[in-house]
Amino acid sequence: MTAGSTGIRHRGALVRLLGILLASAADVPAAQATIWPSVPAGLTDYEKKTGWKYSITCTNIPGTGIPGVPGSHHPQYIDVVHREHAVVETGGVRTAKAMGLRNLPDVTWQVNCGWVIAANIAADLAAWTRLLGHCNEEDLREADPDTLRYRIWHIPARLAHHARQRVLKISPDWPWTVAFLACWQRLCALPPPA
Repeated sequence: MTAGSTGIRHRGALVRLLGILLASAADVPAAQATIWPSVPAGLTDYEKKTGWKYSITCTNIPGTGIPGVPGSHHPQYIDVVHREHAVVETGGVRTAKAMGLRNLPDVTWQVNCGWVIAANIAADLAAWTRLLGHCNEEDLREADPDTLRYRIWHIPARLAHHARQRVLKISPDWPWTVAFLACWQRLCALPPPA
């Protein structure tokens, strides 16, 4: 097998090599390390020439498939399951980058670890706010963090103290008052964690 500027020249050797590397590196049984050709967009020069692009997918689905799920032993089933989950991960990556993972603040490992944890907590809070607080608002249910930040989190309000209580005084001409209050009431109505 030789590698050149146009890619790997021998397709069978590449598949065998990737299978061996994948099975040995991840301690995955050979039956569970599946490699097959697919035809997506964005091919390299070599892949354009052959018309195939190779994907590596690790799974815990046995070689005989999932009991009771017809066709789950086929590589195409694994590809579909992986692609559906990849869409979820893509949205999560975009959200995480918008919540602070785009730029790490420091060159030290400890500071960056803390930053990554804080960014992940913020991304989780954004996801749960959309899921539980904005489930009935069409435009906020799938909103990206920038939209939530502009409409909900950067609220033009003042926190006042009166009679030993805190009162949030929201600006009366703010257009998303109803959406914010509905979200707040839904989140406050949730039972405490067990």
